[in-house]
Amino acid sequence: VAVRHEQLPPGWQGLSFEQRGDSFFVTDVPKSCFSSKRGAMMAARPIDADVGDEIVSINGLPVLSFADIITMPGSSLNPCRDHQVGSVGKLSPMPCEGCDFLRRRQRHGVAVALQFWMRSAKSSLAIVLGVRPAAETSLAT
Repeated sequence: VAVRHEQLPPGWQGLSFEQRGDSFFVTDVPKSCFSSKRGAMMAARPIDADVGDEIVSINGLPVLSFADIITMPGSSLNPCRDHQVGSVGKLSPMPCEGCDFLRRRQRHGVAVALQFWMRSAKSSLAIVLGVRPAAETSLAT
């Protein structure tokens, strides 16, 4: 089964996906969802993904494993260096991406938490999705 590796462009603001069991499927791919008009004009198609495609990995790791690493103490993806994960509130003067991720994961699920996290993290971290075409996935709609 062929898996494509698609890097999210830094200026791209969107990719929607949902969790079904332990799998994640693309639900929306905006054609131009950039933070600036210049960015939108530069990318006719930001990534090669379609509704129904399965996201099998993020930066080479299975999606759920990647999500776990974001809040794992000592992980390079965990920004909670001087406090416990989840201890900084969303209205704190110094918000924390790791604490926000954990709060969203607990309240809304891992798919929602990852989408918000990727939106904020992709400006400082290359995010590469492993994408399997819908025609090759067993759970595609």
